[in-house]
Amino acid sequence: MTELPRPPAPGDRSGWTGLEEPLVARSDAAELREALNKFLGGQWDDGQWTAFRLRYGIYGQLQPGVQMFRLKVPGGIVSFDHARGVAEVARQFGQGDVHVTTRQDFQIYYVKTAEVADAYDLMSELGVT
Repeated sequence: MTELPRPPAPGDRSGWTGLEEPLVARSDAAELREALNKFLGGQWDDGQWTAFRLRYGIYGQLQPGVQMFRLKVPGGIVSFDHARGVAEVARQFGQGDVHVTTRQDFQIYYVKTAEVADAYDLMSELGVT
């Protein structure tokens, strides 16, 4: 019988690379800012903005003028710096609360639509998306 690999012991960081989200590129933030400016400037309608923002984990809310950010947490593993970064984004751009989903992701509600690109910039700098 093949033995399955054992999960790391709590606090064991020997296999940790330090990259919370290796698929994030700084160009993503610039692309999001450009799209947001098109939407806010009237070049894009709601449908175009919706189709674009969903790729970034940005969801509309029932309340007008605000968005919800869903932040990926690969494997449900969160470093201390990552958690602090999420909290900082929630304080600066949301209402200070971070919701943990049943799928071990984070959600930040009530981010003003006009501040979406600024919030994403900060998240990218902190390695959080």
